[in-house]
Amino acid sequence: MTMLLVNGRAYEIDGILFDKDGTLLDFLGLWGAWADCLYERLRAGLAARGIEWRMNEWTELLGTFHAADGPMIGYDRKGPFAMGSIDDVTAILAGKAYRCGLPWNEALELVRSCRIQAAAELDRMRPARALPGLHRFLEQCAQRGLPLAVVTADDTKEARKHLHWLGIDHHFADIIGNDRVSRGKPDPEMARLACASLGIEPSRTALIGDTAGDMQMGKAAGVRLTIGIGAPGGLPGADEVVSDYDALAFPPHGEARSRDGRAEAGFSVTMRTGT
Repeated sequence: MTMLLVNGRAYEIDGILFDKDGTLLDFLGLWGAWADCLYERLRAGLAARGIEWRMNEWTELLGTFHAADGPMIGYDRKGPFAMGSIDDVTAILAGKAYRCGLPWNEALELVRSCRIQAAAELDRMRPARALPGLHRFLEQCAQRGLPLAVVTADDTKEARKHLHWLGIDHHFADIIGNDRVSRGKPDPEMARLACASLGIEPSRTALIGDTAGDMQMGKAAGVRLTIGIGAPGGLPGADEVVSDYDALAFPPHGEARSRDGRAEAGFSVTMRTGT
């Protein structure tokens, strides 16, 4: 058992599950670059087929926000780009290309080709950035022998690669992508599989994510604690909401006992930036 402090409150847990994008790494930094490349390849592909490109018609489908000159500057946390899988995004864009006049097989082939090109550009750029305080928090977890896993809508191979870019892949006993389950988020299958892999009960597990889909998955799986991160204004289904990992900590060994996972009355926590 390990005591996790969240916003000064204490919870007893045996492990932590992390979403990847927007939770471990900056969502806009990685997927903004991917989206910019994807849209540009789509524009060129449609133009070659005599189809006019209207940017807003495509971005509205995925819930991405863009500057006047094109680059992605934000996204809807409730939209398919934030919560969907790569296959979800592919299907949505191929459906739009079909409605623009392409045969379905050609529409699907075009989007898949653009997706592959965008992934190749991402490999070249490696634009992954860790969220503030993440490295410190992961090191603290390691010092306490707390088992960790990643549960992501991305494919497992891609997720492992992105975490390797950040130099944090070794912290996770398992990485479970959408390709390893029959039903992705918000279905609880992924979270339950991760808990089984770590050898812990969901009821003794914390889950950290940045979307309502993450929280819904955690609740359906029966996790002990759902933590929404980087979600101004709150997050439906989150037991706790934090701006970054500096709001998460561990008490010194042997201190801060709790009843039912909550800090005892009168217990206070002073956050420290170092380990």
